[in-house]
Amino acid sequence: DEFVRFYSQLANLQTLLATHVSASPLFGLLESRTNTTVSYATMELRVPERKIVLEGFASNYKSFAEQLQSFTETQGGESVIVNDSNALDGKVKFRITITLRTGIFK
Repeated sequence: DEFVRFYSQLANLQTLLATHVSASPLFGLLESRTNTTVSYATMELRVPERKIVLEGFASNYKSFAEQLQSFTETQGGESVIVNDSNALDGKVKFRITITLRTGIFK
């Protein structure tokens, strides 16, 4: 009985881990693809939609454009949409939505 119960727990754990969503690879992706003159204030992760919404600041519009290009060229990315951008106190405040490819969270 003990062995069967233990085996059942292992099987349930294996099923749970196989379907578990892990967001931690996204932090490495963001770190490696972010321009040094760009900073993020907020990040919203929408797992079912495969989207990341980022709000932040770039030092200027050139840096912002370079950042958009970097995300566009990311292997895990599908599309990048600029929701908002405006000049504020000598910087560019922005809000973008990145749609990721299917399976990126596994």
